[in-house]
Amino acid sequence: MVGFWRCGKALGGLACAVALALALAACDAPSRAAREKKFKARLEALWSQASPTPVGRYDAGRSLYKKRRYADAEFIFQRWLATYPKNPLEPAALYYLASSQYYGGKRAEAMASCRRVMKDYPKTDWAVFARQDLVALGAGPPEGALREHFWHPWDWFRPNPPAVTAFERARRLFLAREFDKALAAFRALGERDPKSALAPACWYYAARCYEYAAQLEKARDTYQHVIATYPATEWEWLAQEDLRRLRTE
Repeated sequence: MVGFWRCGKALGGLACAVALALALAACDAPSRAAREKKFKARLEALWSQASPTPVGRYDAGRSLYKKRRYADAEFIFQRWLATYPKNPLEPAALYYLASSQYYGGKRAEAMASCRRVMKDYPKTDWAVFARQDLVALGAGPPEGALREHFWHPWDWFRPNPPAVTAFERARRLFLAREFDKALAAFRALGERDPKSALAPACWYYAARCYEYAAQLEKARDTYQHVIATYPATEWEWLAQEDLRRLRTE
């Protein structure tokens, strides 16, 4: 450090400060590289520890997103999209990637991902939400002005209509294992507006309530209802998986 003070006398305070900053950066380079290596290793561990199926790894990314670990979620969804191209869950994964990028401070990347959702899956609800976000991003909202959507049960929906509150209440009953009450709530919502964005989720959870209540025939019928009524949705994919599982039991 004495040498840098002498440098200050000879070259002036500004030049010394620049030299000091460069020296500190050079000293920090090995530790920065080590941190980056450790960070990448942790991300790889998150991927390898997830259930080695498309749904399992998608759920792992979604879980990280729920915990606001946006950098981790972004990595998982990017790896998922590269590993499982053209999977039925792709539009959902793309949307979560865009949202993770936005909340992680990567505005330009988030906008590009939103455009990809709209281009590749224009007839899905995910494209509708991506378009809404893209408009909001283009308008330049302050940090925190965008709320997470609520369409998938663990997200937020803008605006916050009464149906969303009722769905959240039903989901809490489901998580509390009060399946009779949850079933009644999910069915009421699904029957009230069968064309709403929440309807496929309501019927899917109604089927799960039947399954937990050991009413397997009704569970199968309800899964089949989801498949027939809401094709090309994430809920159809999940219902197909559960229906195949029930048929093998």
